[in-house]
Amino acid sequence: MGKILGHYILPHPPIIIPEVGMGNQHVAFRTTSSMKMIANEISIHKPDNIVVISPHGPSFTDGISIMDSYFIEGNFKEFGSDLSMEKEINKKLVEELKNRTSESNIPLITLDHSNAELYNIEYKLDHGTMVPLYFIDKFINNYKLTTITYGGISKLQHYKFGMQLKEAISNIPGNFIIISSGDLSHKLIEDSPYGYDSAGELFDRTLINHLVNGNWEDIILMDDDLVTNACQCALKSIIILLGTLDEFDFKSDMISYEHPFGVGYCISRINIINNCESKYTKLERTFERRFLSMIKKESFQVNLAREAITNFIKYENYIDIPSNTPKELLWNKKGVFVSLKIDGDLRGCIGTITPTCDTTCEEIIRNAIEACSHDPRFTPVYEEELQLLSITVDILESPEHCSKADLDPKKYGIIVSTETKKAVLLPNLPGINTVEEQLTTVLKKAGINPDEKYLMERFEVKRYH
Repeated sequence: MGKILGHYILPHPPIIIPEVGMGNQHVAFRTTSSMKMIANEISIHKPDNIVVISPHGPSFTDGISIMDSYFIEGNFKEFGSDLSMEKEINKKLVEELKNRTSESNIPLITLDHSNAELYNIEYKLDHGTMVPLYFIDKFINNYKLTTITYGGISKLQHYKFGMQLKEAISNIPGNFIIISSGDLSHKLIEDSPYGYDSAGELFDRTLINHLVNGNWEDIILMDDDLVTNACQCALKSIIILLGTLDEFDFKSDMISYEHPFGVGYCISRINIINNCESKYTKLERTFERRFLSMIKKESFQVNLAREAITNFIKYENYIDIPSNTPKELLWNKKGVFVSLKIDGDLRGCIGTITPTCDTTCEEIIRNAIEACSHDPRFTPVYEEELQLLSITVDILESPEHCSKADLDPKKYGIIVSTETKKAVLLPNLPGINTVEEQLTTVLKKAGINPDEKYLMERFEVKRYH
C-alpha cells in the first residue's frame, strides 16, 4: 500500500532560514542552495506524507518518541523570529507503529498534549523538524507529517525501529518521503559552539565516505569514542533511516557539505541500487561477536560487575564473593564507581566516594547492581540489553581539598559541595578536556551557581575496563 519515494539526509541550522538569518544565511550558501534544490526535488515526487527523524524533539533515555495528536504547531521564537508552522499528524502511521513496536519490544513513547504536560514537555515542532520543512513548504505543503525523535537506546534498536517504520508505511496508504535530520560534528574549528576536536573532522569524513559507498554496517559500527568526541546529532537519525533500507543495497549522492560555523552540514540523497536479503540478522551477529570479544578482554573487576548485574537482572539476587577474588579487593575498603554504557551513551552510573561495604569486592557488587537498577536518571536495565552493555569500574583514592589550580580533568576527579548541594565527576571523561569544562559540568550537575561559595576536592582513580 504505502510507498517510500525517497530518502534524504538534511541538516537543520536555523540560520539558513532568511527570517532567522537576516542576511547571515548566505555564509552557508551551499547548504541553502542545496536545501532549495532538494525541496524542489521532493515536491516533484508529490508525496502526501513526510517523515522527519529529528534529534531535537522530546528525547528520552529509555525510548524513541513520536508526536501523536492530530495537529502540531511550532515556531522559531527561540531564534528571534515570529515564523511559525502548523502540520497535520499522520495518526494512522502512529497507530501502526504503536502496534508493531509493542510486538517487537522496541520502547516507543507517544506524546500528545495531555501526556506531554505530565513529562513537563512543551508539545510543539522542534527546529530539527521545521528547518527542512521550511524549504519543502516553498514548493508543496499539502502533506501529513510524522515526527520522530531518537532516544538513549541502542543503535541496534534504532535500526530495528527503522525496519518497523518501513513495514508500518507499507501497511497504510500513501506516498512517503523519509528525512533524517541532523548536523554532523559541532567541533570542526576553534570557534565552533563546543570548541575544536580533531575527532570532528575524522567523524565527518568517515561518515560521508561510508554514505557515498553504501557501507551501512560501517556507519552503525563507528567507534563510540569517535562519535562522542565529535559532538554530533546526526548518527542515530541516520541509523533509523538505514533501518528503512534494510532490504536494499544503496549508495548516496553527496549534494553538499560545508562547515561555515564549525558545524558540519551534510546534504545527501540515498539511491537504492537493488534488493537484498534483510541485513538485521547479520547485524545482530556482528554485535554478538563484538560483545564476546569485549568480555574476553575484561578485567576481573569489570567481569565481577557484569556477573553481579546479569545475576540480579535474571534472578533478582546478589552473587557471592568469587573464590578467585584478588586479595587487594578483600583486604581493602575503597569507594567505587560503576558506569554502564550502550554504544557510548551512559546507561547508568552509581558510586560511593568513601566505602560503605566491608570489602572493595562487595562495593563493586553493590554499586554495579545499583547502577543497573536504581540510577534515578534511567529506567532499570532489562535483560535484552545485557549483551550491549560496556562497563567500567573506577576504584577511588581518598579525596583531598584542592584549588582550581590543582585540577587536571584527565588525572583527577572532582567533588564540589555546599551545605545542601553536592556532585561528583570522574576523571578522563569523553568531551571534557579542560579544567573549565570539568568545573562547568560538575557545578551544573550539583545545581551550584559558579558565583556561590563552594568546597572543592579532587581524587585519583584506577579505572578498569
